[in-house]
Amino acid sequence: MSEQPDPTPVDDPLDFLTDRDLLTVEELARKCLEEGATLADVRGYTDDEMEAVYRFAHNAYEQRKYDDAAKLFHFLAENDHTESRFWMGLGASLQMTGGHEEALAAYGVAALLDATNPRPPLHAAECYLALRDLEGGRKALDAVGLICEATAGEAAANEADHADVASRAAVLSAAIEQAGQALDPSQGRPSA
Repeated sequence: MSEQPDPTPVDDPLDFLTDRDLLTVEELARKCLEEGATLADVRGYTDDEMEAVYRFAHNAYEQRKYDDAAKLFHFLAENDHTESRFWMGLGASLQMTGGHEEALAAYGVAALLDATNPRPPLHAAECYLALRDLEGGRKALDAVGLICEATAGEAAANEADHADVASRAAVLSAAIEQAGQALDPSQGRPSA
């Protein structure tokens, strides 16, 4: 005998809230929408607590515990969606576990949050290359070049970092071109 679903309608979860609770929910929603609050703000996590989790996440990444790091960076990005470095950490952790498509999404958010940082599209290009999406890789590397060009001369620290990024981008670009030559462009697969 198979079990039949319970025909009793499911109550609205808000039915269990008191008027005071509803006002609190309404106030929190207003704060999020009007003041740009994060879930960390709503949940009461302090900046110090978020930084402590970030240090744990970064340490897990440095110790090559990428699954653990990904979980911690996911927590951070979920609770403060406005912090680019949380998304970068999530992308890097996912990339190292082979989750290239998921990493691309995280790097995309990081790029939107900090349009002057060439690292998100650089790492996105690595993911595209791993996925054998040469066109996506080329576009990501084009973005790296545009960002480096637009931010040239801003700060000495940026200059050194951007020189490193540009060097890595050149290596990736050469790898993409080499892979592209090995593919038959009309078929998108290796030529015989």
